[in-house]
Amino acid sequence: MSATPFSYRQYAGNGSTTTFSVPFPYLLKAHVKVYLGFNILDGTFTSELADGVGFNWTSGTQIQTVAAPASGQTLTVIRQTPNTTRLVDWQDGSNLISDDLDIADLQNLYVVQEQQDRNDASVVAGAAAAASSSASAAAAAASSNAAITTANQALAAASGVAASAAAAEEAAALASAVSGFAVGLIFGASATPPRPMAGFEVLLIPENAAFSVGKPGQIPFGVGPVLPPGAAFSGINRSDYFPIHHASGSFV
Repeated sequence: MSATPFSYRQYAGNGSTTTFSVPFPYLLKAHVKVYLGFNILDGTFTSELADGVGFNWTSGTQIQTVAAPASGQTLTVIRQTPNTTRLVDWQDGSNLISDDLDIADLQNLYVVQEQQDRNDASVVAGAAAAASSSASAAAAAASSNAAITTANQALAAASGVAASAAAAEEAAALASAVSGFAVGLIFGASATPPRPMAGFEVLLIPENAAFSVGKPGQIPFGVGPVLPPGAAFSGINRSDYFPIHHASGSFV
């Protein structure tokens, strides 16, 4: 691939420059074309500047445009040698002169060079497209990695919240157990012998408007519905269940 094109040059417009070089050889000035917005690959263009209207030759290697290409526009000066017709038509018995031979040879050479320039432009465009695709793939991979990192961070945060919740639940259970133990100690301190349920037995008597049998903290002990005075207890010995206390406050 040639570093410098054989058959064209492109110039960036700046709104003031009107003189441009034609640094490549050509057979006829008519083979040199001037375009704005020319695409080397497919030959499309925005506009063509006509010789003597849009530009003029100032020398064999330089042209001058009537209007300066604007900033952002690209001016293309390109050689387009005919590739479907011969510039020299040989006839039987004609003299072979060097100029005709040179023209015939150069036509072939220039046509080959112009095709080579299009091939090279295609390679450059393909490389640029591949680089762009690679950059897009790299950006997509980076975005995917960032998403994975974010997801991992969210998962870690969720795990931390779950662990905190579990710890809080465990702490609440421990606090409840300690509280229950403390209540047992408070009520058990007045019972003889100490027993955790003694405090609850004392509370259940007035709460249920019932009677108690036995002494709080001792076994047997119990609470039940209010009984009329003198009621008998099947299988209960008065000496074992004494005192029997009614909701009214009276004893039997």
